[in-house]
Amino acid sequence: MAGPTLTVEVERRFGRGPAITAAFDVDLEGGGTLVLFGPSGSGKTTILRCLAGLEQPDRGRIAADDETWFDAQARIDLPPQRRRVGYLPQGFALFPHLDVRSNIAFGMGGTPAAEREWRIAELVRLLRLDGLEARRAGQLSGGQQQRVALARALARGPRLLLLDEPLSALDTPTRETLRGDLRRLLAASGVPAIVVTHDRSEAIVLGDRVAVIADGAILQIGPLLEVFDQPVDETAARIVGVETVLPAQVIAAAEGLLRLRIGTAELLAVGESPIGADVLVSIRAEDVILVADAVGTSGGVSARNRLAGTVVSIEPAGPLVRVHLDCGFPLVAAVTRPALEELGLHPDRPVSIILKAPSVHVIG
Repeated sequence: MAGPTLTVEVERRFGRGPAITAAFDVDLEGGGTLVLFGPSGSGKTTILRCLAGLEQPDRGRIAADDETWFDAQARIDLPPQRRRVGYLPQGFALFPHLDVRSNIAFGMGGTPAAEREWRIAELVRLLRLDGLEARRAGQLSGGQQQRVALARALARGPRLLLLDEPLSALDTPTRETLRGDLRRLLAASGVPAIVVTHDRSEAIVLGDRVAVIADGAILQIGPLLEVFDQPVDETAARIVGVETVLPAQVIAAAEGLLRLRIGTAELLAVGESPIGADVLVSIRAEDVILVADAVGTSGGVSARNRLAGTVVSIEPAGPLVRVHLDCGFPLVAAVTRPALEELGLHPDRPVSIILKAPSVHVIG
C-alpha cells in the first residue's frame, strides 16, 4: 500500500514547560517504518497524538500529500477518522467484555456486512489469530493481545499506522521475543507505520528510518543505520547509545583522512575538516576490536588505528560485556562473554586496540 508524504511543522505547549516541536518531511510512499526515538518525556507520544488528531497543536500545520490534516491559521483540524490512520495506544486498550472478533470489528460501523466479515477473516489469518476469535482479552497472552490490537488498527484500511510504545505493556522476555514478530506483521500488512519507542533494540529491529527526539524537538531524521552510526551532535550520539563521545582536534588532513588528537593519543578518521578545528568524535563500542597480544604499527592489519591500552573496568551488558579502557583517552569496547574469557580480560590487563578509520565518526 502506498503511503503518504507527511509534512509536519507544529508546536504544542503544556503550561509553562518547554514546547513540544516537530518539523519534518517524510515520504512514506515506499512503506516501511519510521521510528520516533528518544528518552521518556522527550515529546514522542505528543507528536504521534498530534498526527493522529488526538492532540491539537497550538500552532503549525500537518499535511498528508495534498490533504491538510491540521492548519492552525486556517482553522483546519480533521478528526482522526477522516485522516485514515490506525492508532495503537500503549497497553493495547482492548475491550475486556468483547471477544477477539468483536474487538477487531469495533470502529468498522458503516462498513457493509459482507465486507466487514471478509476483512475480519483476512486480518485473523494475517495476524495468526485463527481459533482465538471467541476468546476475550483476559484469556489472551500478551503477544496475542498485541496482534488483536494491531488487527483492530488495521481493520478500517488505514493509509498510515501509528503505534505508541507497542511493546511497553509486555514483560521483558515477551517483549524481546515479539520484536521480530511485530516487524514481520508490519511488513506483511503493507501499511507504512510510525512507531514511538525509547528502547534502542526495539528501534533497530522495527525501524527503517528514525527521528531522534530530545527535549521536545527532532534533532535528526534519516535512514536508521545512518542516524545510529553518524549522529549529528553530542546529544543525538548519547541518545542513540554511542558509548564514547569525546572532544578532539584536527592536526592533519589529506585525501579525505583526518588525523585527530584525542587526549594523549592520535587517531585517523574519514572526513573533511580544517587543520586546527575542534571537533567531537563518536565511537561505537561494537566497532572496537581488542587483541590480547601487541599489534605492531605496520603490516598485517588493514585498520589504521592501533593503540596500546589498559582495562579499567568490566561491566555486564546483557549478552555482551562492556570493557572500559584507557588508551590515552577513555574508550568503551563491547565483547562477548566467551571473548572476555579467551582474552583473559580483567582490570589492569594491558591490551591492544584496533579501530578502522571509518569507525571514528567526526561531528562538527
